[in-house]
Amino acid sequence: MVFDREFPEFLLEVDKVRPLPYQKIKSSALLKTYIDGLQFYFENPELVSDELLKLKLKELILLLAKTDNAATIKTLVASLFSKTVVDFKSVIEANIFVDIGVNELAVLTNQSLSTFKRSFFKHYQTTPANYIRKRRLEHSAKMLLTKSLRVADVAYKCGFKDQGHFSKLLTKEFLVSPKMYRLNGIDQPMN
Repeated sequence: MVFDREFPEFLLEVDKVRPLPYQKIKSSALLKTYIDGLQFYFENPELVSDELLKLKLKELILLLAKTDNAATIKTLVASLFSKTVVDFKSVIEANIFVDIGVNELAVLTNQSLSTFKRSFFKHYQTTPANYIRKRRLEHSAKMLLTKSLRVADVAYKCGFKDQGHFSKLLTKEFLVSPKMYRLNGIDQPMN
């Protein structure tokens, strides 16, 4: 274990931490400097030992706790040491509208990709891609009817990478563009 006896202060209350959904956080100059420092070890692998790896991992955790996203990082790192077991479906539902892929979802459920796909089918009776696309389109259709957000904002908030991809999928599903869907007030169940 990385922290045998000397837990950083923010890890002392791991039992009170709830797991976080997957988040992407922008890199900082501090982290770039750390990563640049690792280059030496990649060029000289004979110098790397288990103790050095533990030390570098401790350094990374402590540096992450000093970034602009310190509160989120501290909670995320503390949740890694938490004994909380998360239900498979809870992980999926917590990340359904986040722009992450099936590989990342598999990691969040602590499964290999092939095991994840089998588990997913067992729970949802469809593939991850089909289920996620359908849920995102259902949610985006409801959001389009509110008319308070731009189409691009709806696409982003529903986990689509870009408006063009979102428009193409919604048009294929409803046979009208997102703008026409909004204008016509179409409110029909998904196929």
